[in-house]
Amino acid sequence: NFTMNYWKEKGAASNKLTMGVPLYGQAFTLADKNVNGLNAKATGAGSAGQYTRQAGFLAYYEYFKPRGVDQRAAVFCAKVENEP
Repeated sequence: NFTMNYWKEKGAASNKLTMGVPLYGQAFTLADKNVNGLNAKATGAGSAGQYTRQAGFLAYYEYFKPRGVDQRAAVFCAKVENEP
């Protein structure tokens, strides 16, 4: 909210402003699964996602859909991928 208002106050046209929301996460393989707090030691990247296929990165729908947390994420991503 602050950033969008800042740019509008500086004269940017509100119809030219776009706010992005990163819908991905980074994953790590922990050195000790019992030590998982902030700055916990990691031995490398986490497993690659089914769709991103890049170790250490998971798309929003790769993380939440398999866990049954929020099925709307998969619907949203499918709509975005199919738009022209």
